[in-house]
Amino acid sequence: MPVIGGINITDKGKEFLERHYMIGQINIDVIFNSLTEAEVIQQIRIFGKLIENVEGMSDKILAAVHSNMDASMVKRGSEQYLTY
Repeated sequence: MPVIGGINITDKGKEFLERHYMIGQINIDVIFNSLTEAEVIQQIRIFGKLIENVEGMSDKILAAVHSNMDASMVKRGSEQYLTY
């Protein structure tokens, strides 16, 4: 079974990807075709910053949620907003 980016792809999945390989390129062309090279470079930098911002976000949110929970929310059990 082929492995792409750490994901196991079945033979049927590989056939699907081979049949529809051009879809990804069409999406890229439609979205980014009107951008200049400088704009693409800027977009890459922006996406990099966004990825850095997102790393660890769920841990920060969970910490805030847990620190803001009062005793009555904890006692309600099934009525909690988040369960883990």
